[in-house]
Amino acid sequence: MFALIKFIKEDSCEIVPFSWISPDLKSCKWPGSNSAKRAIEKQLPPQDNWSTNAIEVKSIASTFEELIPKRTKYLLTSNVDTSDDECEKTRPPKKRVIKHNEFELVLHTSENLSPAKSATESSGIPSPPIPAMKLPSEGENVPTTSIDPVVPRTQQESQPTPTTSRPKGYLFEEKVLRKLNQLSLDISELSADVRSLKHHLRQPHQP
Repeated sequence: MFALIKFIKEDSCEIVPFSWISPDLKSCKWPGSNSAKRAIEKQLPPQDNWSTNAIEVKSIASTFEELIPKRTKYLLTSNVDTSDDECEKTRPPKKRVIKHNEFELVLHTSENLSPAKSATESSGIPSPPIPAMKLPSEGENVPTTSIDPVVPRTQQESQPTPTTSRPKGYLFEEKVLRKLNQLSLDISELSADVRSLKHHLRQPHQP
């Protein structure tokens, strides 16, 4: 006999020989992931070095194969008594990592769903509407879009750059600055002449 059990701590399910389960149906012996496949297939008796795990028995059957559909239903709906119609309406969850089983099949989305539909439903985002394209009928003129001609770079460089007219106030200020600069130069030259004259006057006169 076999039993479909739920490992409470890991929140995963597995099909194991009924002899691995304790008499009170509260715990189960587990050989470990590396040797679980062979131990289940051979229905080996539990060993002392196996771990003891808290479980919850979900279903019991005489063969391993009888419990596979119920295990699939439980992974989809967390309920082994769910009908097939309800399983089809239930969206498959993401891939669930099952610690105690490395040889069971991996659940995928239903085969009757197209890849685009499956990706849309799994993400929960509705697909964007496809805009309708209207083809021109025979004899109908298709409007063309006006495009500015591209001017070659050589022509762009040869074209003269328009000069911007300066305001009158700017020209007046420019003249004033030039006058001030000229006055500053004149003052500098005058100061140099004055210093030279003072130096000459301070020198003693020879008889």
